[in-house]
Amino acid sequence: MKIFSLNTHSLVDSNAEQSISTLASFIEAERPDVICLQEVNQPREAPLADTTRRSPLPAKADDVFFVPYREGNFLLLLSDMLSSKGINYNTCWLPIKIGYGRYDEGLALLSFYPLSNIRGHLISKTNRYENFRRRMCLIAGIDALGITVCNTHTSRFDDDDEPFIYQWEQIKSFCHGDRHIIAGDFNCPADQKRGGYEKILDDGYFDLYRLARSRIGYATVKGEIDGWRDGKRYDGMRIDFMFSNRPFPNHRIEFRTVLTGECLPTVSDHFGIYAKISKTKENAL
Repeated sequence: MKIFSLNTHSLVDSNAEQSISTLASFIEAERPDVICLQEVNQPREAPLADTTRRSPLPAKADDVFFVPYREGNFLLLLSDMLSSKGINYNTCWLPIKIGYGRYDEGLALLSFYPLSNIRGHLISKTNRYENFRRRMCLIAGIDALGITVCNTHTSRFDDDDEPFIYQWEQIKSFCHGDRHIIAGDFNCPADQKRGGYEKILDDGYFDLYRLARSRIGYATVKGEIDGWRDGKRYDGMRIDFMFSNRPFPNHRIEFRTVLTGECLPTVSDHFGIYAKISKTKENAL
């Protein structure tokens, strides 16, 4: 099982077309089974997209504002590029808020396997679509893998108006199933004492990075990024994670940061995180 997560920061920078191409090339080479994307944007003023190309909105969603797909939607652009390479995923997109005053910003899930019981849930206190602090999580079952995946993008731990702890409690209440994996941008540095990261571990969740026998890379952001421009230095933060409610005994986990500008160019102000989970030889079928 291969899982990839990235805050795409999509369409914001001038090199959006190249970023999509680089991301598609990475996916073509690695073929992740599951992909969690955050900040999946579309221009709010663009013409409506051809409805025959639409991915399904979550089948069950609370407090969701209907937002139609528009031309330039990052998920549609990426899906089209992958399709041109003969790669087709099951996909869904959940619009969350207005970003930068000009985008519908949302979360996206892609899976090689059918998605079941797709749903979106409000996790922030605010439910105003115009409020940039509005947050949700996108959840779907992947029965073929025996997992439930939750894709999310939370507020910073020190956000007084929309505290992380409140949002984390909401996420936990919505995640059910024998095995669930919660991935995304948590805006909580792993090395922050008594912060959000420690709270997640204290609640019994397992960080796939820490479970991994093989790890390459650490930081998921370097330098100033949007949301962290407060005059402090945040070099080398790890704020993007994959957590599981259960460990993986008799499995080997390999974890690495990708799209860092080394082997492949960066495509966002975040690096991607990529986990490979496989049965050890003595337990292979």
